[in-house]
Amino acid sequence: MKHLVLALAIGVFLLPLVARADTQLEVYGHADLSADYVNRGTNSVTSPSLGCQGTPGDCINAAPYGQISSNLSSLGVRVTQDLGNSGLKVLLQFETLVDVSATPSAKDSLGSRDSYIGLGGSFGAIKLGKSDTPYKKATSRMDPFSASVGDYNSIMGNSGGDNRAEFDLRLPHSVWWESPKMGGVNVSVMVTPGQNRTGDNSGVPEGEFYAPGIGLCAGSGVGGSGAAGPPCNDGSFGNAISTSVFGDTGTVYWTAAYELHKRVNREGDQTDPVLATKVGARDESAIKGAAQYHTPQMTVNFIVEDMMRKLGDEPTNLDERSRTGYYVSGVDKAGDGSQVELAWGHANKTKGDPAGVTPNNQANLYALGYRHFLASNFAIYGVYATQVNGNGAHYDLGASGHGIPIVGRDGSPACDNSDGCLPTQADGTIKGVTISALSIGFSYSFSAPFEVAAK
Repeated sequence: MKHLVLALAIGVFLLPLVARADTQLEVYGHADLSADYVNRGTNSVTSPSLGCQGTPGDCINAAPYGQISSNLSSLGVRVTQDLGNSGLKVLLQFETLVDVSATPSAKDSLGSRDSYIGLGGSFGAIKLGKSDTPYKKATSRMDPFSASVGDYNSIMGNSGGDNRAEFDLRLPHSVWWESPKMGGVNVSVMVTPGQNRTGDNSGVPEGEFYAPGIGLCAGSGVGGSGAAGPPCNDGSFGNAISTSVFGDTGTVYWTAAYELHKRVNREGDQTDPVLATKVGARDESAIKGAAQYHTPQMTVNFIVEDMMRKLGDEPTNLDERSRTGYYVSGVDKAGDGSQVELAWGHANKTKGDPAGVTPNNQANLYALGYRHFLASNFAIYGVYATQVNGNGAHYDLGASGHGIPIVGRDGSPACDNSDGCLPTQADGTIKGVTISALSIGFSYSFSAPFEVAAK
């Protein structure tokens, strides 16, 4: 609550700027809360990892359950100021996550979401700060289930099937260029110095806050990567570059995007120290192409994505990061303010697994939704989603957006009474289970712009 009050206070403090004819101020926000009914798919699985391991804290309730989730609710302030007659503009934004239904933590501090200062002009815009990457933004409009239990990040941009979408990030410590429209085409390029001073990127990046249980190796990697770190050895990386090109003809939107993470440390995937050394730190990249057909009544989306890990001398049968994936979704709008949403996502199997086997770890995501707008900015919705995991696959529901994911951060077989767990098989791989969830919620967005016309 104190962060919300602080953000509002800053908005009030900035209000005098509207006294200038060359300055525009916008206070904006979004709220999305849902009641979920969840089935982890583990109630029919017999495994020691689902029972008590000697203490009550090691017990996992495998039965379906209910929960209340705050889903990417946020509050922001945006300022634009003309710099005389130069054609240049100052661009400023502070945006923060608002955890509406849960007790706020460090992740909800002011500026936790896209925040930057920049310069705009005929060349487009150059910005410094942190932001969703061009790779992420390229297809975000194609996910009608964003931040719900059907969010496409349970598969898309998610190389390992964990509850982290490695290629659907907000990168801190970044500089990026957003081009103007050039012949109907836009380009965006972001560069991020890893700010990690260790040779294998296992340290906490300089400039990032770290404390056990609060800040876990974020900065040059996916937030939360690296068990209890340091060492940050479960997805942390060095420099990164992300780029996209896109265009829109009025009925067809198209895009292509590429992202590279330098020297991604995956030693945490291995308990065997010899194998951990072989896994080491390697480059990982992703490339995707997508198209959207849209009219006022209907939208159809298609995405194909390829994620790769540059192995070098790393054994192929340990690589669970290289794979292809597909996503198809559609929205059909009725004249009464309601719409029906459908989606299917597919992850092909990877080359290997940390257990050193070649599993059939493919997965399918299915989502069905209904949304009714009682006003243009307020809706009630219902979403049903199911994730069908093959043996060795551990894809979650609600990854990278939904307030409370279903299985946990990485599907670890160790039950810790917080993340949840998935059972392991005799060969050491995760047993594939079918996860499902029904979610009913409200969403509301607002924007309050302030302008003063020039005299």
